[in-house]
Amino acid sequence: MMLDKILIVMRCAERMTQTFSDLEKYGISCCTSRFSSPACSLQTSTTFDHFFEGGKWAGIFDFFRHNPDTLSQFDYFWFPDDDIVSSTQNALDFLKIVVSENFELAQPALTPNSFYAYRPTLQNPQFIFRHTNFVELMLPIMKKEILTKVLPLFEQRHAALGVDQFWHLLSTDPANKIAIVDQTPMYHSRPRGTFLKENMTRQSRSISDEKQQTVALLNIVPTPPVTMSGRLKGKHETAGRISTGFGLVRGLYHIKQDVKDRAITNFDIFSDFMKCVIFHKSASVDLSRIDNLQSEFAMRFPQLSP
Repeated sequence: MMLDKILIVMRCAERMTQTFSDLEKYGISCCTSRFSSPACSLQTSTTFDHFFEGGKWAGIFDFFRHNPDTLSQFDYFWFPDDDIVSSTQNALDFLKIVVSENFELAQPALTPNSFYAYRPTLQNPQFIFRHTNFVELMLPIMKKEILTKVLPLFEQRHAALGVDQFWHLLSTDPANKIAIVDQTPMYHSRPRGTFLKENMTRQSRSISDEKQQTVALLNIVPTPPVTMSGRLKGKHETAGRISTGFGLVRGLYHIKQDVKDRAITNFDIFSDFMKCVIFHKSASVDLSRIDNLQSEFAMRFPQLSP
């Protein structure tokens, strides 16, 4: 398994969480991308060190602008937030599943006690992984083929809200290569958006304005996050919609009492079941506008273009 072809880039104040930096012991490369101080007061032990005073995705773009060779050196790129809590072994197991299943865009599920935004991102203990139409900006891992397609959208987009509504459509097989991995849940320890909003406000930037501009530019029509199929525990094949739907119901009832952020109701569970069984509509985006952005981007940054 080619774990040495994975690069983790974490935007953080001074140093990468040790859980993730310890993954370098297994041949995985890491980048500490700092946003608080150009001169780090703590010793950085990761392969790459980077500074950019701005939001997560604009900072990630700046890292690749200064390190374009990494796009050819690595096959997978993981971008976890710095408030994700996990053991190193759990993170390693997540990466092994992603690589072995050849997922193109994925994320670990969140533990039920996490702060969360979208219910389908919470761990469902009935599954090893679920195929969904959504991977959020919090901790996505993606193949370089998807990264090079969305990289132009990260330039000067600090929060990049809206991009996660459609980037699954850039996969070669959105129904089977997009996943939330339940086998390796991780804890999101900070209320969603609070720290980012405060940071952007200090820089006189608006998250909502940035999102509205992205949605208008690309003509994004979002749809609710939906589980479409999944690999149930103890099974070797992906379940169909009906089996997946009943798995969702059993799992949601199992974690219901452990959810701390926003309670899950019986209606929520019924709604998720029905969406899984009968929901077929996908989000839409104007792919021609993305193509135009990529063409213009390739002229300005040929070293970052495939």
